[in-house]
Order: sequence, then structure tokens, then C-alpha cells
Amino acid sequence: MVKYFLWVPIAIHLVAHAAHAQKGFSTGQPNSWVNPTSYAPEPTDTTNTSGGYYYLLLERQHHADTREMFKRYAIKVLSEKGLQFASSISESYDPSFQSLTFHTVNVIRKGQVFNRLDKNKFKVIQREESLDRSIYDGSLSAILDLEDVQVGDIVEYAYSIKGQNPLFHGKFFNSFYLNYGMPSGKINYRILASSTKNLIFKYFITEERVVKKTTGNLTDYSITVTNPKVVLGEDGTPNWYETSGRFEVSEFSSNQELGNWAKELFDVKDHTFSTIRKKIEEIKKENPSIEKQVAKVIQFVQDEIRYLSLSEGISAYKPHPPTQVFDQRFGDCKDKSLLLTSMLKLLGVSSTPVLVNAYYGKTLNESLPSPWNFNHCIVKMDFQDSSYWIDPTISYQRGSLKKIYIPSYYHGLDVTDRKLLSIPFGFHKSTIDVHEKFTVEKVGTTASLEVLTTYFGDEAVSMRIYKESNSQEEIDKAYVNFYASDYPNIALKESVVFEDDAEKNILKTKEKYSLDPFWNYDSAIQQYKTETYARILAGYVKNPETKIRKNPFSLSYPLDIRHSITLHLPEPWTVAERELKIESAGFSYASKTNYQNKILNLSYAYKTKREYIEANQVKEHLEKTKKIFEDLTFQLTYSIPSDKSGFNWQYLIIFLIAMASAGYCVLKVYRYDPPAASLNTGKYEEIGGWLILFSIGLVLSPFFEIYSLFTNDYFNPVQWSILADPTFSTYNPTLGLLVIFEMGGTTFFLLFSVLCIILFFKRRTSAPMLIIAFTIASLVFMSIDVLLGIYYFNLFTPEETWANQKEILKQGLRVIIWVPYFIYSDRVKGTFTQMLKPTNSSYP
Repeated sequence: MVKYFLWVPIAIHLVAHAAHAQKGFSTGQPNSWVNPTSYAPEPTDTTNTSGGYYYLLLERQHHADTREMFKRYAIKVLSEKGLQFASSISESYDPSFQSLTFHTVNVIRKGQVFNRLDKNKFKVIQREESLDRSIYDGSLSAILDLEDVQVGDIVEYAYSIKGQNPLFHGKFFNSFYLNYGMPSGKINYRILASSTKNLIFKYFITEERVVKKTTGNLTDYSITVTNPKVVLGEDGTPNWYETSGRFEVSEFSSNQELGNWAKELFDVKDHTFSTIRKKIEEIKKENPSIEKQVAKVIQFVQDEIRYLSLSEGISAYKPHPPTQVFDQRFGDCKDKSLLLTSMLKLLGVSSTPVLVNAYYGKTLNESLPSPWNFNHCIVKMDFQDSSYWIDPTISYQRGSLKKIYIPSYYHGLDVTDRKLLSIPFGFHKSTIDVHEKFTVEKVGTTASLEVLTTYFGDEAVSMRIYKESNSQEEIDKAYVNFYASDYPNIALKESVVFEDDAEKNILKTKEKYSLDPFWNYDSAIQQYKTETYARILAGYVKNPETKIRKNPFSLSYPLDIRHSITLHLPEPWTVAERELKIESAGFSYASKTNYQNKILNLSYAYKTKREYIEANQVKEHLEKTKKIFEDLTFQLTYSIPSDKSGFNWQYLIIFLIAMASAGYCVLKVYRYDPPAASLNTGKYEEIGGWLILFSIGLVLSPFFEIYSLFTNDYFNPVQWSILADPTFSTYNPTLGLLVIFEMGGTTFFLLFSVLCIILFFKRRTSAPMLIIAFTIASLVFMSIDVLLGIYYFNLFTPEETWANQKEILKQGLRVIIWVPYFIYSDRVKGTFTQMLKPTNSSYP
């Protein structure tokens, strides 16, 4: 019994579907006012055919008084590719105010006509499968799939649709194209109307004109084009740009009259409002300021009322009562706009719905007044002496009212004032800042990548929508695969993090990756290579596929993106600093390469200036974007030439020369034998006091120098490559001289430290002066070496810079302490009294 009742609603649905399946659909002869035209049975030119078929005839006839439309097509099948298209016939209609009658379906084969019109073979189905949409859109589609259609056949069919949307009040308006992107033999249009109807015609990109003929109370307007020119589309052409010839017809005399029509539609009676008032009181209670209240109302309609596009039937033009939309929590653009204006009214804020066109807004003011001019609805709000434009279908807009982004709609019909308005196109800092930080380990191994991207304005809104529309797993997968094209071995360390500052409408994403390995090794030339590519910025630089073109090319506008890449390198690198600026009609681009203290900074900036460029500007655009794409890649190479392996004999020779020079100087200084500062009283015959503390550091100093010689890779062949091999990645002869300076200085200080120890413990009279000179010379040498490394060669990171500066300070402190001590101390004077060759006065 339970199973039986489960089938009841399904059965009811099937019965109801069967009852309305053929509603408004029939077959029969066309009405007497129809005057079919003839056509040639063979194509005249098939040069531009691409789908395997050819339109021998496209015919459309209208009776403006009886609200009927007759259509007739004749399609020649040229190849197997066209069979599917020619075999499938379909047309949609709304049975609530229209009826569909098929008159003929013929297959003509070698002059013989086969009648394929069979009402029972048509499938009449509900066009909208979505339950929500089907509530408001009851349109049906009549579909016929022909059998046994062959190459060379002509498929000819004709039908009429009677009835017009009652909201149009019998007004006639339409648009007729005279060129298509496919070849055709003949295009025939005809309008039959009573002579009292004032039809206005307007032509676009065509010299063709309708032929007017009046017979009795009826006027016949017709236009026939034979072998019309094929107009091929070009990618990236702005939607509003006209490429095909066409003409418009309208019975609306002005936008004022059209506005009257629209105002009547939006005058929806809704007397309940109880649930809406309750929501308004809730918002007021939680948000004390009127600014916050307005913002919360906008966010509620944008985010919590689901957008459901309705483009057909009554609901395509007339909004539903605000309370209904509020309670069901979904509606189309008109529904959401009317709900928003109603809620704002309860806050005491004036606003009005505005009808716009999301595609052709730029040229909307050039078209004849027509309900078909508009396919979208937004809201104009007057608040605190300013006008704000709100699109209630855009979710997750945040920030202050003055920062709310509105797309480029250009023109809109004010439903309240019943006039066409210019809509300002504004945005507040809709920018993207990308910062990629690479921390590179030892050359040839791994690196880590951290990416911080900050989105402002409408870009933040887009990312907010992206986050809400995808799971964390989907986001992580998309992000890591984005970089995988550049780094196949990349791995995500942790999930992508989103930080959203709704008050400022700023959203940040944080990414962390590991790159193992980061380098590619070419064994043939013993060279490591890696590169960076500003891929995020590159994705916003648009180029057309149709490069030699007639139409303008649209750009991503507004777009302002800054992309920086920082590489923390494991050792000093030779980098040529450079700047590049590129200006074109459509964009500005700038890049800069900067290197300092083992940190390489690459910065790029790209900003579009306008929505499109003209066709004659595309060549320059392509030339300059090519330079951009070339500039976005930066390559690092690290070479280790095969013949530079093993011991560095060049540096050994330099070391031996330094040792010989230092040894010669040591012998000279050793023989230096000044007299004692005072007579030996015997009081300080042994080293004692503070001299013991000094002696500890003095004894350790040779070991420090030896350690420095062998840990700084002076005998590594790569160091010689830095000095003498231009093929080496870090080739820098000036830096090589600094290395020689360091090694020579270290060698001198090694020998002189040994000499100081000998003279110190022998208590030679020359020891104090040599120690003073040694201590001061160490400070001078260290200062020169470090300051050159910091300010001339940019060798150190900020941390390394501070560490070296601290060493200089320590050495300076030693000078301040020990130099005066060795000059003025009585113990020093009494201790260092021994001469190499004692004089007679030294004995009693």
C-alpha cells in the first residue's frame, strides 16, 4: 500500500504532462496573408561554408496586427558534417499566450519532394528542466528529428507562431539581420501592418532599405537580399560593436513612452510586507547607523536572495511581488531590484529600478525604443546627496558604499523618471597585488615558494565568489596545478589560506609550496638552470587569435595588476639591474630588476587604459605584448666548468706570493729593536695582570686566521672562476680582486699574529708598538672588507650585514681598550724591556 501511494504523485505528473504536451501545437496551412518567396535550389557560392550545410533561404514574415510570425527555411546538405544540423528541427513557444503551427516539412532529393510533416513524430517538451525556472517559464519546445536525410538533400520547413506577450500591449518591435556568419542564397523579410500603425525604421551598416507598399488599410514592408555578404566573427570583438547589417522596427515613439510601459510593469501591488518589515527592524536593531543599515540591506538582497535568470514569458519583463521573492529567497534581476528598492524605502532611502543591457549598453542610446533593448536590471540609489548604482545580482560585494563596483552598463532606463540615463562607469582600486617569495637553498637542491596575493575592489568580490563556489580541496588542486606548468615537482605545503577584510573589501590569499628540485641540471655543459615566470600577470595580458582584423579588440578593463618576485639566493650573484617601460594605446607596462645583498627583486606592473583598441592598433598591441611576455621570464644559471675541478693552483700561487711577502715583512719587523721605554726595575719581570687576558686572544688569533683561509674556499677552483672565467654564472673580476685582497690580508695577519706571539712572550721592546699596529690594522682591514661587501658589491643579506657590522664594532672596542693600555700602562712599559741586541745600559 505504501508503494502504491508513492507512485501516485508520479502518475499525476505524467498525466498532467501528457495533457499539456501538445498544448498550442498543431499542423496546418499558413494563413492567407503569408506570401512565401521562391529560392534557387543550388548554392551560388560555398566558399565560406564550414558546417557542411548552406541556407538557400531564410524567410521571416510578420503580421503586426494579428501578432503572427511566419518562418521558412531551406537548407542544402553539402557534406556528412551538415547532416546532424539539417536533420534536427526545433522551435520554442509559450503556450500561455502563443500557439505553434508547422505548415511544411519537406525533404527534396534530386527535385523530388518527400513530405515529412507528421504531428505524431514531434516531441513537445518543457524547455526549462529546472523546477524553480519552470514555475515562471512554461515555454515548450517542439522537436522533430528527421530520418533518412542524405548529402545533397534540401530540408525545407515552415511554421507560424501566433500570439505575443500580453505585456507588450500589441506594440510591434523587432530587429532584422541582413548578414550572417554563414553563406546564404536569399534573405527575405516582410512586415504587414495596418496603415494606422506608426512603425519607425532605423538602419545600421547597410544600404538596403525596405520597400513600402500600401493596399487598402494594410501596408506591406519588405526587403529581400540575394547572396548577402558573409560577415565572419573575430574573437575579442566588443559585444556592442556592430559587424552585420541590420535594421530595427519599433512602434514605441520615444524612451518616454517606453518608460511609461516599464513603470507600469514595476507597479506591483504588495500589501503584506510583514516579513520584510520584520527583517528591516532586525537590521536596524543590529546596525545603529543608517550607512550600516543600507549596506546590510544591499548585502542581504545580493547574498541571500538567490539569483535565477528568467528570460522568457511574462516573468522575463514583469517582476514578482517583493514579499513573494523575500519568502521564497530567489528571483531574477527585476525581482531582486524591486525587493531592494522596497527594503530601502522602508529605511527612508530613495531608489529606483533601472533597466540596462549587459552586452550592448554602450550603443543602447542609438537603438530605437524597444523592450528588447534591455536584458538586465539594476538599482539607482540616492543617498546622502550622492547617487549610487547597485547590481543586486552581484554577490559578496563589501566595503563602503562609495567603493561598490558597477559594471560598464553605460545606459539605463530609469523606471521611475521614465528616461534613458547615462550610467557612470566607476571602480575603486580594483587591483591585484601578487608577491612571490622564493627561498633558494644550496644551488642544485630545493627551494620554497610563498605567494601572497591581495585583491582590492571588484577583484576581491570575484575571489570571494570563487571561494564560496569551490571546496577547499578543489581550490588547493587548482592552485598547485597552476604552478605545475612551470615547476612539475611542486608540492603544496599547506592548504591555501583566505583572509577577508570585509570592511575594507580587501581579500588576501596565502600559498606555500616546496620545489624539489628547484634547478634543472644540464650535464653536457655542467650547468644548473632555473627560471621564474610572472604567470599570474601573464594571464591577464590578452592577445587576439585573429591578428589581422577589421574589428576592435576588447581588453580586460579595468585591470591594474602588480606582480613582484623575490628570490633569496644562497650566495652572491651577478645580476644586471634594468628597467623597462612599454606604453601602448591600450595599456601601460613597467618592470624593474634589482639586486642587493643576495636578494633578487623582480617587479612587474600592467594596467589597461581602456575597454578596447581599434583594429589599426592591434599590430602595435601584438608587438608590445610580445615584449611583455619575453620580459616576464627571468632565468638564473649556475655553471661549474669541468676543467675547473680539483685544487685551485692559481690561488695557491697567490697565497705563496702573499706568504713570501708577509715573511719578508715579518723578518724586517722582527729585527726592529727600539730601546726600552724605562729602566727595568724588576717589578714586572713576568707577564701578568691584564696582559694574561690579552695573551689568550693573541694565542688564538693564528688559529682564527687559518680557519678563515680554509673555510672561505680560497683554494676552490670556483673562486678562480669568479675572477677569470666569463662563462661562470657569478663571473665578476672586481669581486675576484676583493677575494684576493681578503686572502692576502688573511695571510699577512696569520704571519704577523705568529710574530706578535713570539715578541709578546719574549717581552721584546718592539711588541707593544707591533701589537698596537696589528690591532688597528685588523680594524681597518675588516672595515674595508665589510663595507665594500655591503655597499659596493651588495653581498650580504640584512641579517649578514648586521652580523658583520657587529664584528667591526667589536674590533673597534678592542682598539679602544687595548691600544691606550699598551701606550700608557706601566706594566707594559715594565714588562716589554727585552731587546734583540741588549745595550750596556741594560746591566748594572
